[in-house]
Amino acid sequence: MNSIRYICAATAASIALCFAWIALAADEKPGSNPPVMFVQTAGGAAINDGKLTLMSPTTTFMSGQMVGKMPCHNFIQAWSNGDTSFKTNPPKAVLTALAPDGEAKKMDVTLQNPRFEGQNLVYDVSLEGSAPEGIHEVALFTNDIRLASIGDCSIYHCQVNGG
Repeated sequence: MNSIRYICAATAASIALCFAWIALAADEKPGSNPPVMFVQTAGGAAINDGKLTLMSPTTTFMSGQMVGKMPCHNFIQAWSNGDTSFKTNPPKAVLTALAPDGEAKKMDVTLQNPRFEGQNLVYDVSLEGSAPEGIHEVALFTNDIRLASIGDCSIYHCQVNGG
């Protein structure tokens, strides 16, 4: 039952965010990199000692009408690319999750220093507020991010639908 609520909440959030991103992309100047939103999902996560651990996550991206998936290790490789990279300008994100009691939680975070520890993706994180222990069914929504051209799948090594 919790999984169904998570899927419905994530779908509703994704649809709302897609419309916002389409509006932002429509305002972009020709030739510029359009805004890209990344959503990383995982069945479980932990926030301890300034570290966010996503357990075996997947990465989906959206830009205008284009939606695709990319391996998380490619997302990390793109972290320091360009003049306005994540490394020089750490992204803000929203982490949504279910607490052990089934209550939905939303946490504002700033992400830094992504790395893998086994199959888990780990970020150094600044968290506004506190996180409950045992969060699960998480989705990490990264704000208005501009990386290398989303149309260049040789960079993303991705699967693209639409666009």
